[in-house]
Amino acid sequence: ERERHIIRVTWHYHDYDKQQQRVPSEVITELARIYNVTPATLRKIRERAMLSIKMNEDVQTQLARIAKEKSNEQQN
Repeated sequence: ERERHIIRVTWHYHDYDKQQQRVPSEVITELARIYNVTPATLRKIRERAMLSIKMNEDVQTQLARIAKEKSNEQQN
């Protein structure tokens, strides 16, 4: 739940027009206070959660590709 909350809060500051994202330091400080961690630890929690999301998306894409290939093989 902690990771989800951190992602949800920081996602409010996402700007699709910018490659580099920056969450205001006040937000990082407040989240760190809530979860009793340092701001550096909070950034690492967010980084790992984002990586987990990315990996899950990659797996879903691969599974969809495999399912499509199997479907095509069965049709032939």
